[in-house]
Amino acid sequence: MTLTGMDEFGAAIGQDDDGQRFVAAFGIPGETVIVEAREETDAGIVGEVVEVLHSSADRAEPRCAHFGICGGCQLQHMEYGAQTELKTRTVRDQMRRLGGFLNAPISPMVGAASPWNYRNHARFTVRREGFTGFTHWFTHRFEPVDECHIMDPRINEVRSSLDGKLGKTARQLGVRVGANTSSYLIHPKLAPADSGELETGQTGHDEQLTGVSFRVSAASFFQVNTHQAERMVSLVRDGLRLGGADVLLDAYAGVGTFASLFSPLCSRVIAVEESAAAIRDAKQNLAGLPNVEIVEVRTEDYLEALDVRPDRVILDPPRSGCDPRVIDSIRRLRPERVVYVSCDPATLARDLRRLVLCGYRVEDITPLDMFPQTYHIECVATLELAEAPLVLASTSPRRTELIGDLPASSQALAPLVDEPGPHPQQTPADYARTMAEAKASSLANEAVVPVLGADTVVIDPDGEVLGKPTDEKEAIIMLRSLRGREHTVITGVAVMDPTRDVVLSDTVETQVRMRHYSDAEIDSYVSSGAPLDKAGAYGIQDTLFAPVADIDGCRLNVVGLPLCLASRLLVESGTLTDVAEMESDGVKQRDCRFCQVPNSG
Repeated sequence: MTLTGMDEFGAAIGQDDDGQRFVAAFGIPGETVIVEAREETDAGIVGEVVEVLHSSADRAEPRCAHFGICGGCQLQHMEYGAQTELKTRTVRDQMRRLGGFLNAPISPMVGAASPWNYRNHARFTVRREGFTGFTHWFTHRFEPVDECHIMDPRINEVRSSLDGKLGKTARQLGVRVGANTSSYLIHPKLAPADSGELETGQTGHDEQLTGVSFRVSAASFFQVNTHQAERMVSLVRDGLRLGGADVLLDAYAGVGTFASLFSPLCSRVIAVEESAAAIRDAKQNLAGLPNVEIVEVRTEDYLEALDVRPDRVILDPPRSGCDPRVIDSIRRLRPERVVYVSCDPATLARDLRRLVLCGYRVEDITPLDMFPQTYHIECVATLELAEAPLVLASTSPRRTELIGDLPASSQALAPLVDEPGPHPQQTPADYARTMAEAKASSLANEAVVPVLGADTVVIDPDGEVLGKPTDEKEAIIMLRSLRGREHTVITGVAVMDPTRDVVLSDTVETQVRMRHYSDAEIDSYVSSGAPLDKAGAYGIQDTLFAPVADIDGCRLNVVGLPLCLASRLLVESGTLTDVAEMESDGVKQRDCRFCQVPNSG
């Protein structure tokens, strides 16, 4: 089969000749491959590439002899640049599909300076014969390992020196090393006959980040890629914009890394952590810092009872993301800035959506490659509390762009609603208004900020409602039927403000006359693919085709969002108070400043 995509776990996707979906490990989109099927699942048939008939330019020779057997790496068969591009696309897809963000502000991925030998922590399986290894990616059977190329070389040295000696005393071997120190930890404690000159059974080891020392016990979490962790610290610091007098809440504080590094930049730091082992480490790491308070409790429990408003918050939750009570507390406490550190783009997308509906604006999402050669992705997301928050329930790029002209801190999220088309007994205007209300309501049910929804209906000269063309043939028919004639565009706009229990909606109607464009112009325009996402198949904003001869009424209504009506409803709802030159009584829509836009507009 020919592979056509990748999933979020680093496997390629394709279909066989019968249309059966395959999830194929160790493939790359664009390749023609032989796939061996292993298991049928809800996602399709899971298998692995066993032969590459036509390879991708992104294919690389795996460095490790165990790749494709051991389950630790998924991407060694790809050039490193292609790995980071894949992970960036994965973040963008998760933000769109699970978060509803049409164009999330995603920065270029921060790649690793060295994509090999970066891991400072390993846990090996030990068999009765005393040999160490990992497990097969699919069967989970034991696989001996001679060398792991993503581990710090010292870990490989420890494993090699102990291999064959551990069967009687251990079923697992854990090794940690300090990337910036000579400190190390080996678990469990071994008999001298097995360990030789190596000390084992240490309670913890020492590491440094940006020159600051940290004690990390065997049971505590610490980032496995020290050098990338230092770059993460810079991203978090830049996102917080600490001002010296700020109160910083470090949620899920772990061993106190952020609390320690940022304490000189704050007046007060509250470090919240529930792990007893991490708390012991934090007390040692934060000793001597008088402005740091350590609290041993679940983050969600602490925040619910907190009566001090922090200026800045760091969220660094486990893979499962934040408990809903944490998001509710952030909404109540309203810190000015939140920096969210995530190791799972899926739960990050879910939580960012929740925070936007609480009045925050996502300023930046920076993927960070903490785990080269694997599918895992770390992200640092920065949010700011919006002064005049407004959520646009839309997936339209044009509406998203237009809403930026209003004096509101707006963010667009996909509405959770189907568009079935008008009921036979429903007028086009009623349908547009109903759909605008449905879109706004689908988000307003979760939101604590105002939500704006819009829906546009195009009515041809014969009174028929036009939907988006499904293919080029339908687009050509639409454009020919509209040529040289006048038709109607109606947009419904709805504003819902949950905090004021306000629901307002109305419609705008505009008459559009098309010019006498030629069949050749239609063919050229349709072949570009541009009409297929536009009702009416013309798109007033297309400057090359420019099909419109004249517009009577609001020009922005034709694009999909009449700001004259949207701004009026937002002012009437109390959401906005600063919309200058608004249309007033006796002023026609076509005189509104928002409507004075050239046809190319």
